Amino acid sequence: MRAYIAGAITNVPSDEFEDQKQFYEAVGNVCREMGYEVVIPHIHNGENQTAVKTPENVYKWASFQADEADLVVAEVSYPSLGTGGELERANATGSKIVLLSRADAKVSSYTRGIPSVELHIEYPSHEDACDQLRSFLESV
Repeated sequence: MRAYIAGAITNVPSDEFEDQKQFYEAVGNVCREMGYEVVIPHIHNGENQTAVKTPENVYKWASFQADEADLVVAEVSYPSLGTGGELERANATGSKIVLLSRADAKVSSYTRGIPSVELHIEYPSHEDACDQLRSFLESV
């Protein structure tokens, strides 16, 4: 089983970016604990890759990952057209989707209404989000 961890990269404020990357990694660790092979974009399509990171290559890579995932866990606190596109692809291929957002984030009705969304976790802390995700994955 494959899990793809989606979330904003470009629109995350620079003073929050490192914390957000660590959160994506923590979410990936929860999925890994539950037996998923995990793909996290900033690690697996990041600076240590040999392919040139053109917009076209990023699109192809992310589309493939979303298409092949059994589960997409998307952090949607920050607006991101890329994450929205990945969610649409995951929905089209029948992947399960779990949305994560800060409790105070404004997440669009469109995103929350994607048919493949099985759960929307609105969290007060990253630890709480991981605990709720773990509980959900244990139940499915």
